[in-house]
Amino acid sequence: MKRKKYRLALALLLTVTLILASGCAQSDINEQYNKNASEVILCAGFSEYDWTRNVLGDNPAGIDLRLLNTGGVDMHSYQPSVSDMVQIADCDLLIYTGGISEFWIDKATASSKKDSISVLSLMEYFEENPGLFPAYEQEEHDHNHGHEHEHEDEDANLHGHEHDEEADEHIWLSLKMAPVFCEKIADAVSQLDPTNEDLYRKNLSSYRAQLTALDSEFEEAVSKASGDVLLFADRFPFLYLSQDYGIHCHAAFPGCSAETEASFETIVDLADDLITDKLSHIVILKNSKKNLAQTIIRASEKQDVRICELDSLQSVTSEDIDGGFTYLNAMKENKEVISECLN
Repeated sequence: MKRKKYRLALALLLTVTLILASGCAQSDINEQYNKNASEVILCAGFSEYDWTRNVLGDNPAGIDLRLLNTGGVDMHSYQPSVSDMVQIADCDLLIYTGGISEFWIDKATASSKKDSISVLSLMEYFEENPGLFPAYEQEEHDHNHGHEHEHEDEDANLHGHEHDEEADEHIWLSLKMAPVFCEKIADAVSQLDPTNEDLYRKNLSSYRAQLTALDSEFEEAVSKASGDVLLFADRFPFLYLSQDYGIHCHAAFPGCSAETEASFETIVDLADDLITDKLSHIVILKNSKKNLAQTIIRASEKQDVRICELDSLQSVTSEDIDGGFTYLNAMKENKEVISECLN
């Protein structure tokens, strides 16, 4: 009864503030929820959802694992609905990235008076435990990038307008960080269901081995490649991945940029990078338009430049999941694309 009253009050409160931002109704895998489950785990994004799914394994406790964003909406443009807020209020464990694109979740959990919700922000865990992530110094994310080529020794040369820098939120694209996050997820799940902790730890060990093996495959593929430079005619969510394997990158926009139109100067700079670095591929994100990439190719006057897509796993739909889409398979495909682009 107390939970129902809380949900009703929260829904009424948020109706006024969120009615104009309400997203489309989501269905699909929502219909598969276990309505009789005693515990509910809600994941905001796909990567943490798939990691949790692997930790749960056969899910002997019948925990109801839910994905908040099932419609494939990019996290940078996701608009929460009242239903989303009710799901947050109704869950027992909330797992989310916690970056700038999910600020609304931070606000929702901060204003919640429900004591029974456990919250795991992976970004907060990343920032508060530098000892677990020694390869990623905070100052590496504090560049204020402009048009000038002043960053020859850095992993990424981001063109475009100057911007206020936030710590890059695309932590799930690092195969070196993923096992650490999975271990933290296993901790949280075990606290929720201590009876089956041994099984969750066993599942974690098996899945972590797969992540580590794929990480080794990435290292081998990049080390054997003839080049070490990628050019993104798009946003750049692959900062951590590029740092992991020593890949140098040029990009039109930062990872979380709201910009969609590249300036003339940015196009000229990227066309020059295409020529100077003798690149035969340009990278865009999956489902992005090719217009900017095509413009850069024309400006460079280079022939036989191929446009390739990398998946940032930010627009996964319930149909994708039902079709067998997984974090590991997506990252394996990314490895193949990167290998092609570097050779």
